[in-house]
Amino acid sequence: MNCVICKEAIIPNRDREGNVYWSKGNNALPVKEGRCCDLCNLSEVIPARLSMTIPKMSTEALVALLAEVTAAQRAISEGDTK
Repeated sequence: MNCVICKEAIIPNRDREGNVYWSKGNNALPVKEGRCCDLCNLSEVIPARLSMTIPKMSTEALVALLAEVTAAQRAISEGDTK
């Protein structure tokens, strides 16, 4: 399955043992109809959804905010709670 936004293959999500637990990507609405990869979901779909609820924030500000949240989530999942 390919991403409807970037046209690249959607990479399945795997657990720590390497087992696929989800292979269908993400809902690409409101950017496009269909499924999208994780990168397009983070960089385009979620900011578009947030801008619908927080219209005064620019897309760039939303992407920056999302990057901070993603980095914090990654740090927590890796055991870094600083």
